[in-house]
Amino acid sequence: MGTWQTFDTATDRSPIADEALAAGMNLFDSSLMYGRAEETLAVALKGRRDQTIIAAKIWTSSSSEGREQANHALRLFGRVEIYQVHNLVNWPAQLRMLEQLKGERKVDAIRGDALRPGRIR
Repeated sequence: MGTWQTFDTATDRSPIADEALAAGMNLFDSSLMYGRAEETLAVALKGRRDQTIIAAKIWTSSSSEGREQANHALRLFGRVEIYQVHNLVNWPAQLRMLEQLKGERKVDAIRGDALRPGRIR
């Protein structure tokens, strides 16, 4: 389930998360780029994070800002199952950082497959 626009609010979105989980949807896609969506999603999933898969995105050209975006999501969700380099912005540096997080077991999978042939994750 995507969170762009729908979760970019201070309004409680737990009912939406409830319906998604009840319907069998457990993958939630979000990004710091979506305003408040990550924070709102974290609140909506409180107490049931173990039932979900989080897909998040890095979307900055700055390596240090990319690290902060990742740290932000990790603070909210504890771990991120799928991390993506959004819009391929500074993908070499962002991919290296995400590979490090994967090595630390904070990220399960990285989506950047088209970036480097033969490096399917």
